[in-house]
Amino acid sequence: MKTAIILIVRNEVQDIVWWLAHHLGVGISTLIIYDAGSTDGTWSLLQAARRTSDIRPHRLDDATHETWGGLRRRAVADVRERYGREFDWLGVFGIEDYLTPAEEHTLQSLFPMAGDYRGVLFSHRLYGGNGYIGLPRCSPVHAYTRHAPDDFPHHGEGILFVRSAVMDHASVEQSDWGLDGKDILRPSGQTLEDHAGREWTHGWVRRYAVRSMAHQVRRLAFDRVLDRRQPALHALDRNDVEGGAGSPLFATTENLAVAIYGDVWADVIRRKKFEQILQMPDRDSEAFSPSSGARFFRIQGLNGEFLCCDQRGGHLVGLHEGHIEESGHHVLMVGCVWEELPGWIVLFREDGQICSNTISHAGLAPVPVPVAAFETVDMENGAVAMRLPATGRFLTLVVGNGEVCVNRTEAFGWEYFSLVPVEISSSGQGSELTEALGFLPVLLDGTLRAENLAEVLERVDVSQSFLLPLMFSMLPEREQARFNEDYPGLFPSWLSALVF
Repeated sequence: MKTAIILIVRNEVQDIVWWLAHHLGVGISTLIIYDAGSTDGTWSLLQAARRTSDIRPHRLDDATHETWGGLRRRAVADVRERYGREFDWLGVFGIEDYLTPAEEHTLQSLFPMAGDYRGVLFSHRLYGGNGYIGLPRCSPVHAYTRHAPDDFPHHGEGILFVRSAVMDHASVEQSDWGLDGKDILRPSGQTLEDHAGREWTHGWVRRYAVRSMAHQVRRLAFDRVLDRRQPALHALDRNDVEGGAGSPLFATTENLAVAIYGDVWADVIRRKKFEQILQMPDRDSEAFSPSSGARFFRIQGLNGEFLCCDQRGGHLVGLHEGHIEESGHHVLMVGCVWEELPGWIVLFREDGQICSNTISHAGLAPVPVPVAAFETVDMENGAVAMRLPATGRFLTLVVGNGEVCVNRTEAFGWEYFSLVPVEISSSGQGSELTEALGFLPVLLDGTLRAENLAEVLERVDVSQSFLLPLMFSMLPEREQARFNEDYPGLFPSWLSALVF
């Protein structure tokens, strides 16, 4: 069974990767995206994302001032002509819509296999932005876990998936595509005639009517015919019912998002290298050697616990060295510092494996990059504290239970760490990562500026593209803004100190 979602977007660079990652993780076969004149980097992200899965981006020309209804008609007409009956089921979504099967159900189980039914209606369940003003640093599915009461009047009807044959003759103007209750199923398997109420048991569409006030301002700018006196925005932002701890697809979504951005960074590197070859075909490539000033340390809390990674969940914890060896599923974390870049430390797994390290219980976004840069602050008795530049919060190892989080704006004691020197071999399992980190001060020429990072795009190896978000996160806020002007959409907000 092939399922496809048609999505129409404009200037959604902060959310588009999360939206793609969520629906790929849910199991949608193909995502057909129509970009209505984005200028913020959305189109570049969509182009690079094609390498990750079956994502098919298309441009809607001259669409800047067209209404949502007009864009929808053009997109559906193009799908009819371009793809015919390639897909078994298609639905038309907005960026605020997230299809969500119940945890115990698969996407395939929600669609009928027999041809008796021509549509499946997924009811809307309205989620709001919890009163947020700025953009969250993670997916709305993970940021907002409460929804409005089931009888909330603005839930709306939902989104209808239809068979390809229906699109051949049905009118796009009709939300029900001209089908009657006998033709349409709920995800529960009941027809609309049998079941008049909403069906939220097996699957639904989370609609984030107000993802944040920042999103709402953009939404009003997108569609100028929207009534700006909508029934009070505070009503659409209601979150009265707990919806659980977010999506069970959390890790899958995060990993897919990181993979998409990895393709974006690799794509930019390839393009810059190609431009360099065209401009200077006879120039020998510059030779770089790693910095000799790189040193490595284990990170130890004041009570003796070492910072390590729990491989089962990917998050950071603090354990005594003997317990790490006994557990069999924990790996020590190591910090890299350089003489050329004082005041910085980069954390990574001692075994050199490049995978996401989630800092849990932070009340913030995870850090979905293989290595994370922290600013170091000298404390008393030779200890240091480590502050995440994107948020200004300190890394904390809670004494007693080993919980690690990034949630303090000041260092009070639990944020103090000792740096224990350790030898890291330049060969073996972690050689690729440690050698790449050794290059970092040379690449940046010891200066954290936008121009230096731009030059790196011509010099870094594609296989080491994880260095790009690391270096971006280390840039001062003003330099991040300058880099974003030249390369819009290249880095997500979770890496940035900029206030959106």
